[in-house]
Amino acid sequence: MADLKVFRNFDVSGGLDVNTAPTILAYTKKNTRLTKASNVVYSTAGGVTKRFDVANANTTTLGAAVAITGGRELRLSGGTNRVIVGTDDGRLVRIDTDGTTLNLVTGLTTGTRWSFAQYNDLMICCNGADAPRKTDGTVAGTALLGGTPPATANKVLVHRNHVLLFDATNRTRLTISALDNAEDYTTANDRALIDVDTKDGGILTDMVSLVNGDAILFKDRSVHRLQGSAFTSWMRLPIALSSGCPSLAGAAVAGLEVVWPNEEGIIALSTVLEHGALERVRLSDSIEPYFRPGASLALSFVNLNLAVGVYDRHHRRLLFAFDSDADAKNDLLLVYDLRTLAWSVWPTRTGTTKWSVASLWTVRNATTGTDEVWAGGYDGFARILNRSVSTNAITATAEHITALGAPGVEKALRRLYLHFNAETSVTISGSVTSELESQTFSFNLTNASFGRVIRRVDLSVLGDTFLIAMENTAAGENFTWLGYEAHFRERRAIRRSTP
Repeated sequence: MADLKVFRNFDVSGGLDVNTAPTILAYTKKNTRLTKASNVVYSTAGGVTKRFDVANANTTTLGAAVAITGGRELRLSGGTNRVIVGTDDGRLVRIDTDGTTLNLVTGLTTGTRWSFAQYNDLMICCNGADAPRKTDGTVAGTALLGGTPPATANKVLVHRNHVLLFDATNRTRLTISALDNAEDYTTANDRALIDVDTKDGGILTDMVSLVNGDAILFKDRSVHRLQGSAFTSWMRLPIALSSGCPSLAGAAVAGLEVVWPNEEGIIALSTVLEHGALERVRLSDSIEPYFRPGASLALSFVNLNLAVGVYDRHHRRLLFAFDSDADAKNDLLLVYDLRTLAWSVWPTRTGTTKWSVASLWTVRNATTGTDEVWAGGYDGFARILNRSVSTNAITATAEHITALGAPGVEKALRRLYLHFNAETSVTISGSVTSELESQTFSFNLTNASFGRVIRRVDLSVLGDTFLIAMENTAAGENFTWLGYEAHFRERRAIRRSTP
């Protein structure tokens, strides 16, 4: 009997690929992609790691049916930082580091989404229905933003020492304040009004500021660049006229890169500028079925206007929250690792409890000095993502398909040596599935030093391709799957039928 052959793969960090046929992935000579990557993140060393848990930022809910539709950290010049959130029941609320909350204002219009921008030691707050407000977050109460800003401003951005505002009443107009004055909107002091393609049927949605001095203006059907710094020099240049951003808070900024979602996928500004044609610039090709109408994974396209995005600078990840089940609540996070260029999926669940994401923003952790991603929920809680080792039951799953380097040959897979780094005591359940049969297994990682652990799994599975699945469902257990070594015996070439 022939000796067992050995196939090794110690890079499973290529990310989720649900667009390529599994057989093609299996037949790829160096395949690092995963057919399933749920609640995981990636290592530049080639591993896939269970994500950390979420933690509630406020200790008591702002209301079981209250959505936190916007949030922002106000960093005061004296060194104190405050988190201010807006709710869909008409409140502005401060969340303190100890989890307590303070209503800054109540009784505003309900059912709104909030936008925030810091100007000096003030937070400018707008919701598209009430007059813009300002607050330093120190005491209860807010004041109206002075001057004559749009009475129904729904989006605010501070850019080059000006305040930029969109208007929920005039959905194609950009209002720009005077230089160095958030409360001066007079022509004499160089305020500006810019109407953006008033006849194209689109509406202004989102805007971001870039470190090169440009601002990017989004309509739901187009993208524009704003250059200049004063009344006499503002200049608008169209970038893309066939596709825009449908959401008020969908775009995420990472340095000079801007990334945003729409019905075509997730788009990167740099590639739009380079290539022009949007069909060539998607970052989301490997997860395209999420953006394919009629596909089993397809997102709710009617609710893409609710999508939100953020850049996690500390981990160099882009996070986008979408509605996947058409309930008008974002229940699925698509996460893109800029280091490994890999996608993963984070369902917004802990155990059997579903929580959803109405807003995303970042807050600096005063202890570590790093930025953390906060998510405003629909249940009155703001949550801190990836805060600590899981205290809740999170199901992390990674699946890799392979032909063991011998495509088109029936093989008898006899054993696997699975390599891990264990950060805690971990229980792994898994399976190996071929076209012909399947076998399950489970084991514990109990290395006392919680370092590299190798587990042997004896198998008897026949097939051409093999789907190797790893899963952990327990709370407080974190690990990295580094890869595997497969021992198998070749049996015979597989006959292919011809028409």
